[in-house]
Amino acid sequence: MIMCRSQQKQFQVLYFDMEEFCKRATPSERIVLQRYVDRYKYFHGVYTLWCFLTTVFVISGPLYSPQTFPTHAIYPFSVERQPLKCFIFFHQSLVGFQVSSGMATDTQVALLLRYTAARFELLAMQLHAAKSGRELNACIKEHSELLRYTRKVCESVRFLVLATVATTTIAVIFGSLNLVTDQPLPLKILYAIIVFSASVELFMYAWPADNLMRMSARIAIDAYNTNWFESDLAMQRKIYFIIRRSQKLEIIRINGIVPRLSLLYYAKYLYKSTSYFAALRIIVEK
Repeated sequence: MIMCRSQQKQFQVLYFDMEEFCKRATPSERIVLQRYVDRYKYFHGVYTLWCFLTTVFVISGPLYSPQTFPTHAIYPFSVERQPLKCFIFFHQSLVGFQVSSGMATDTQVALLLRYTAARFELLAMQLHAAKSGRELNACIKEHSELLRYTRKVCESVRFLVLATVATTTIAVIFGSLNLVTDQPLPLKILYAIIVFSASVELFMYAWPADNLMRMSARIAIDAYNTNWFESDLAMQRKIYFIIRRSQKLEIIRINGIVPRLSLLYYAKYLYKSTSYFAALRIIVEK
């Protein structure tokens, strides 16, 4: 929530540009955008629903466990009297739904990354259809504007990625510690759900970031696959310029923490988390 607040103006500008582009989109562009919506809308919807269901399951903890409140918070005063007991319960429940709302924000960031990837795909189509120097100049201009927009997106998103990596790591470590200790089965199921939810949260960034990286590199391939060898020298230079500009992948990077956010990084993160869990289990058993 703090990261979103600090980047509020930047996100407003980015989403405003996205909405304006969708309003001005041509029928062929709307087809591509709608394909992206149809491809990912169910996954985003299920993830958002899962975030809130996780909180509901945590809030219902007193129904299937001996604890009084949803969390193990300790207060420096007696909490057994009413209405203080109810106030504390509703306060913890409210905080839980705030956490769910923060996790659901990931779908909005993923939407922004997928929109940027769709713009690269539209540019590739426009590049294939370019037959004259004027049309190619329009592609070069569009490519330059899109690169600036993408870098603004990556600059804004990386702060949220940093917060997600930190909170996900804490949730995985905390959940793993409770899974390997002697806990009732319902509580182990609860902690397993928390670990799974935290892992999926990072996946919501890694998947669209990986797609954006591949789509930005695709521009160079599509430019090379045009009939540049049949064009004059001026057209060949413009194609070469586009290929050179596309050599640098558009990635989300956090120096010293996330070298390149992608599905490969996410797989390595899960592997390391599993290794930590196995190590904790061995330590506890010994």
